[in-house]
Formats: sequence, structure tokens, C-alpha cells
Amino acid sequence: MVADFTFLERQPTLCLTSASCARKRATMLQTEPSAVVDAMRLLSGKFNDYDQDYFRLNGAPVTEYQHAQVAARLYKYAKLLPTDIGQSIISLALEHKASISNGDHAPLIIRGDAKYFLVRHVDRSNKDLVKAAAERAVGKRCLLWNIPEFPNSWAVAAKFVGALVNSGEFDLADGISESDYRAFKPASAPQAPSIDWNQLAPQRTPRPFQKEGVEFLVPALVEPGKGALLADDQGLGKTIQALMVTMVYGERLAVVCPAGVRYNWVNEIFLTHPTWTVCVLFDKARSRTLKATFGANASRIVARPDQADVIVMGYETTRQITCGNPDPHTACYHTMKYMVMPSWADTFKDRLLVCDEMHYGKNHKAKRTQAVLAVSRACRRVLAMTGTPICNRPAELWPILCAIGRNREVAGSAADFKQSYVEQGNLEELHRRLASGGWFIRRLKKDVLTELPPKQRQDLIVEMSPRQALEYESLRQGLKTQVKNGGMAKNGTCILALLTALQTKANEAKVEPIVEMLQERADEGYFTVVSCERTEPLFKIRDELAAAGVSVQLLYGGSTNSEKKQICTDFADGKIQVVLTTLAEGINLQKADCNILLDLPWSPGKVAQKEDRIHRIGQTAKVLIVRVLAASIDHHKKSVIADKADMIDIAINGGDSPHADDECLAEVVRRLVDED
Repeated sequence: MVADFTFLERQPTLCLTSASCARKRATMLQTEPSAVVDAMRLLSGKFNDYDQDYFRLNGAPVTEYQHAQVAARLYKYAKLLPTDIGQSIISLALEHKASISNGDHAPLIIRGDAKYFLVRHVDRSNKDLVKAAAERAVGKRCLLWNIPEFPNSWAVAAKFVGALVNSGEFDLADGISESDYRAFKPASAPQAPSIDWNQLAPQRTPRPFQKEGVEFLVPALVEPGKGALLADDQGLGKTIQALMVTMVYGERLAVVCPAGVRYNWVNEIFLTHPTWTVCVLFDKARSRTLKATFGANASRIVARPDQADVIVMGYETTRQITCGNPDPHTACYHTMKYMVMPSWADTFKDRLLVCDEMHYGKNHKAKRTQAVLAVSRACRRVLAMTGTPICNRPAELWPILCAIGRNREVAGSAADFKQSYVEQGNLEELHRRLASGGWFIRRLKKDVLTELPPKQRQDLIVEMSPRQALEYESLRQGLKTQVKNGGMAKNGTCILALLTALQTKANEAKVEPIVEMLQERADEGYFTVVSCERTEPLFKIRDELAAAGVSVQLLYGGSTNSEKKQICTDFADGKIQVVLTTLAEGINLQKADCNILLDLPWSPGKVAQKEDRIHRIGQTAKVLIVRVLAASIDHHKKSVIADKADMIDIAINGGDSPHADDECLAEVVRRLVDED
């Protein structure tokens, strides 16, 4: 079928260009324009959807310059054309590309509906640098679409044109009238709201450093689409700072947090604001449970999220309100694979989003992270919070920066970030960029809580029985065989299973001495927390302590929110002497002065989270952290985690320790194999 382009109605078009380009526009390329028209007719029905929309909206080319543009777009179809026409298209496209690169011509509009305009960056053709320049100029997330044929051509929404031109880094078309230009000009820069501490949550008294945090975050969040990262040490009250920032802005709030701490947030909200209503998204708790947990405040929990002042949801819940991005031109970006469902968009568009424990979104490939990024784009402002922005390696920081719209201020792209900070290890430069951006704040307990006693660490060496040692060595030899016969790439599942078996065997030797230690401390009136990654040894310890008459409770993933709250309350009141737990977040156990780490997690971040369940605001006694070591896997994990902690200290805290940038697990495997 031959397309009749004479009946296509052309849409109004505008372009962005420089005055020099306007003067040079008369210099047209000399290839025969009819080759372009012939090619369009021969290719009718063979265009992809993107090009089909382009030709439908813009119609047939009229000027010689437009013929050259179309030829560049037809370049990829040249092999489908007769040889003579194909060669003409290739020749015209390459000449036009050269003219664009030399600045002889400015590109025209990519879409003809008068909503999108092409801009050309003055002196850069690198996409990531151009996007960074555009976002700096606009002051918010600014999407640009590039044309592969023209490396310095970018489509951008019309509302951003004025800001781009005002920056001096982008060109404006001569054809745009002064009234149009004024319409494009952005409003004056938004001003941060003032803070009246006398009126702000009078029932809560923030500490001086928390006031400083609020005063820092309020201006950092003033530009819609831009966010901030609150990376205070664990136990410094990030939640109250976030709630006060929300009250300063007077906006409704959305909170994304680990599922186990949703009720903690609800309780803090009720304590901070006397009238706010809360919707715990997709929560199945019955009214009786809510009343038992929150008392009279249970009436402030509503079912409809659009009617709630605050929406609280778990990280996994974000996947239920997001869907795949249908736009193929933006879905290719790892930060835009998902979008908030249209039915939920209005619910979030005017809210301030707080992402608590944002290290849950450290893997940009995970669907959970993709969903959180989609929710962050749907909200007006984003405040990310975590005491461990890097749990294992610097690459985990990139998705957090994307969520708050600050990634381009640290690196031009994910590839640049990986090359500079992961592969080359420029951690001092990473810290400098974070600290100087005006949107990252981190305080350590030793700096702001001078009254808080320091942590003391002690290693408790436990000897395995001959039988346990023999079984442990047999498992280690099996691990060594699996590594030599293919390693993680071939035998990854088996190696992980053997690592778990090695740790389980090591933990068996720890139960009896820990029970004796806990009985002695209980008899002397001390309160203790025991942390472990696995529940099996904790169940054994609980049963033996209960049989000996020690008041003990277990907190783990299977505990309900009401059970967690009740156990923490009873422990604080002195009704429980020992708490055994696998949890690293959402529980405050500062009644204890000793935290026994029965085994170590794989990341320094999680070790810090576990330790700081007792080392936080409200602690008055000296804190003792006991690491129980029974086998070589315990010693190797301790050493590797220390190396990783040094690396994290350089990037986040600006430390100057040497570092090892290997994965913890892989390094422990290597050391286990090399023991012989």
C-alpha cells in the first residue's frame, strides 16, 4: 500500500536553536529530496511504533532541511530499500549528522503536538551530562529523550524550556514569540517555610541536634522532585525529625518502611501530632487488635488511603500499587521500569514521602527497589532515612540517590558511579560529594550524644567438642571441593547451603556457655539481649532459661506487631530479664547493658543495626557488645566485616582507614578454603 502524504495534516512545530543556527539554516544539503519521499512510500507499514507516530504527527517533509532530518530517521531502514535509494538516504543522513555535530543546523521538534521541544546543549553531547545540566537548570527531575541519529538533540517538555534557556546552556528558537517565552519561564525559586519551634509539636521536645537536623532538611527539600538523605547513626531519633519536617511543610505524608516497624511509625505519629489520621496500607489487623495496640488512638486509623493524613506501608506493599512502565522510551532506564498505577497517582502526588531504612532498596535490580523508585517519583518530595546507607559496598548507595533525585549530583550515570567509586575506589571523593551537596546529613552518637556511654566490644571464644569439630571439618572439606569444582558460578546453591551448615554447627557449641552466662547475669539483676541470625539456637536457649526460672522472651520474624510492642514494654519495665531476637530494626531494648551477638550477619551495616538496639537515646549504662566465636567461620566473618566497615567509614563518615572491597561472603569462602 502506498502512503499518500499529501492528506496528512501537519501539526504546529517549534524548535530550539541558536541565532548562529538560524543564520546557517539557508545552507541546505544538496542530495535529491525526492529520494526521501520515495523511501517513505516504500517503507510504509514497516516503521516501528515510534517512527510511525513521528511521521503521523509531522507529515511529509517540505523543506530541504526537513528532508535531511527524515533521511537521518530512515537511516536504520536503508537495507530494506533499493540500492540507489538506500545509498542516497545513507549519504544524506551522514551529512546531516555531521552538520548537526558541527553546529551548522539545529534539530527540529521530535513530536509535533506542541508539547515536546528539541533542545541542543551548547557544548556537550554526552547524554548523562546533558541530563544533569537540565536538572540543575530546572531544579527538579527533568526527562529528556535523545534521538540516536543526533547525539546533541534532546526532546523536553515545553514547561521546562524557559528554565533551560535561562541557564545559558541550551538554545532557544528564534520563532518563539516573547509571550510564548514568558509562558515558559519558571516561577521564582521556591522559598523554604519558616520553622516556629513554639508551635511545632509542643508535646515533643527535640534535642538540639534533632532541631539542627530539621533546620538542615527543610531547605534541602524545598524544590519539588528533589530529596534529601538523613543518615544519622542508629538510635538518634530520625523518625521525630522526619515528622517535624512534614509538619513544617504542612503536607500530607506517606511512609515506606520495613513491615515490622509499621506500627512503630503509627505510634510515633500519634505521639507527635494530636489529630493526624493514619492508613496502614493493606493491613489486615482487626479492630480488636488495633484497639489493644493503640488504645483510644485506634479510632484515628482509617481504611481509605486518600482520606488519611498519613499513609504507612511496607516495602513489599509498594509492588501492589505499581505496575510496569508502558513507555518504551523511558522504561529502559533502571530507575523507571515501574510507575505508580494511575488509580493511585492522585493519592500520592501531593505527599511528602519518607523512606525509612532505605537500605532495603539497595539493589536496583530488585522489583521492590523499582517499585519504591516509582513511588518516589509520584510524590512531591522525598526524604530517605537510614543509619547504614552502605551495608556492604558503595554500589548500594546509587538507588538511594536515584530515589531522592540526587544521583546526577554524584555521578553522571550508574556506569560512572560504578567505575569511580566501586572499581576505582575513590571513596574520599564520594564522601566529599555527599558532604558538600547540601542534602546529605549524618551525625554519629559519639559526636552528638556526649552523655551516651561508648560501646565496648569483647570476644568470647567458645571451644567446640571433638564431635562438633570433626563434623565442622567435614563440612569445610565439602565446601572446599565445591569451590574447586566450579565455584559460585556452578555450585552457588550448594556452597551457600554448606556455609549455613557450617554456621549452624558453630552455633551448636555456643548454646550451653551462653545459657550459663545469661543465668549468672539474671541472678545478678542485669538485663541482656541475645541477637542471632537464626532461630534454632534461640529456641534452645529460651527453653533452657525458662526451665531454670529466668524470665525470657523471643522476638523474631513470626512475632506480631502487638507481641513486639508488649515484649519491648515489659522489658523496659523490668518484667523480662532476657530478650532473644533475630530482628535488627524496629525494636528499642536500651534497658539492657549487654548485647550478645551469637553469630554475625554478612554485612557491617546489619551488625551496627543489631548492636544499636541497646546503644541509643535513653541508655545510661556502659554498653558491652559480646561477639561469640566458636569456629573459623566466625573469625573470618569478624575480620572481613571489619575490613568492610573501614571502607564504609571512608565513604560515609569521611574516615581514612584502609579498606577491602571484596564481597563479605565470597571473601569468607576464600578464607575457609585457604585454611589448609
